[in-house]
Amino acid sequence: MHEIDSIFGRFGARVCAAAVCVLAAIPAGALAQAGGGTEKTPARVPAPAPLDPPSPADPGTEVGGDDPDEAEADLVLKDGRQVSGAILERTPDHVVLRINGIATPFPAEEIVSTDEKPPVSQRYREMRAAIDDSDIEQRVRLVEWLRGRRKYTLALNEVTGILSREPDNPDALRLQNWLNEQLKLRRAAQAKASGKGKADAGKEIPFPVLNPAEINLMRVYEVELGDPPRMFVEPDAIKKLIERYSGSPLIPATNAGREGLYRKRPAQILELMFKLQARELYGMVQVQEDPPSIKQFRERVHATWLMNACATSQCHGGEDAGRFWLATKRPSSDPTVYTNLLILDRFRIAAGRGAADAAKVEGKSAEKTDAKSEAKAGGLPLIDYDDPAKSPLLQMGLPRTRSLHPHPEVGGRAGLRGFSPIFQTTDDRRFEDAVAWIRGMYHPRPQYPIDYTPPSTKPVQDAGTGTKGPAEPARER
Repeated sequence: MHEIDSIFGRFGARVCAAAVCVLAAIPAGALAQAGGGTEKTPARVPAPAPLDPPSPADPGTEVGGDDPDEAEADLVLKDGRQVSGAILERTPDHVVLRINGIATPFPAEEIVSTDEKPPVSQRYREMRAAIDDSDIEQRVRLVEWLRGRRKYTLALNEVTGILSREPDNPDALRLQNWLNEQLKLRRAAQAKASGKGKADAGKEIPFPVLNPAEINLMRVYEVELGDPPRMFVEPDAIKKLIERYSGSPLIPATNAGREGLYRKRPAQILELMFKLQARELYGMVQVQEDPPSIKQFRERVHATWLMNACATSQCHGGEDAGRFWLATKRPSSDPTVYTNLLILDRFRIAAGRGAADAAKVEGKSAEKTDAKSEAKAGGLPLIDYDDPAKSPLLQMGLPRTRSLHPHPEVGGRAGLRGFSPIFQTTDDRRFEDAVAWIRGMYHPRPQYPIDYTPPSTKPVQDAGTGTKGPAEPARER
């Protein structure tokens, strides 16, 4: 607890003497709700404070509900005051900070020093990395911190992760309702401000997600027979298995032996199907929960950094995402989780790029790498199942100078301040969790017989770098 409090204190702002009259009206513990500015984080979470009614979008708010990733600063003034807030304007004559939602100017001659902080999204990721997934109390406090800085999309993603662990958590449910309403109001205001009428409001690129049958099929392919999830096999599946594979020595020749198949455990029937490669019957096995590997992905990857960093509206979760676009609606739902898992499993980056990036980091020449083999394969897989730590998916989350596959530079659009790493080192707990997830997936890798083409906001120019599934099913399963 003390470690987390020190982190919040390090990133939190100092109390502004000039804003005492504003802060006095805010209940203790609710300072983070005030709209971005000074705050003190208590050692323990106070009783939940009532949420203010959602307010209309402010001018300049980005589509998706989050304010631009503004820099914040601590100012030390000549009279001894310490002032903190988001930087709205900085000129040789003055600095304007937003303190508790109020634009407050400070003349340059009154400022002794200025300490600018990293962008909010980067500070969020650093604080989140220091909080255990099971520490719901601290995660709720982090949501309040994000809400105070108008990072509603990030806050909602974090709330979704909390609710995946504690579906009835009252604070998380309260925040979820407030954030959803705020996002609706902001998007409506933005549509109106941009001249879009009701007829245009619904015009967006549809994002297809997997259906229940496809989700179940992925579960079947990921079942570990040594630790099977809850399953149910339809009796008709056993009947068809006997009829279609009666010539196999794996199918009992006697009536008594065949009758015995109906009394076997579901995992034993599925094992028999795998040995016979009776793929046309896999869909008749109902897997009723996530296999362990997918549960690890859901809880340790998808609900944490994938949704909170990669799939934000400013990155791969909006219509500016390009080819690599992730589903974000109902982020904890099975369709979203499994659709994103399929996208990650199939995505390929441009052929040769991985080899060139790795050569640059390791000081080798590109000719000595396997760029040709990448090209033959139609691009480098985003996930390296043979050496998970070298997966481009994870390497792109590291600082560019430490990565075998540096993340491309980003910027040029309002609110984007450049790439911020998700992991500082490969020792980051979230990096290690992701490696454990990849290692836990079934090997050798199956090729799910699912025909799925995700949406893209950028034409696919590199042959073989899309995510449509292969025509041939897996050899092993």
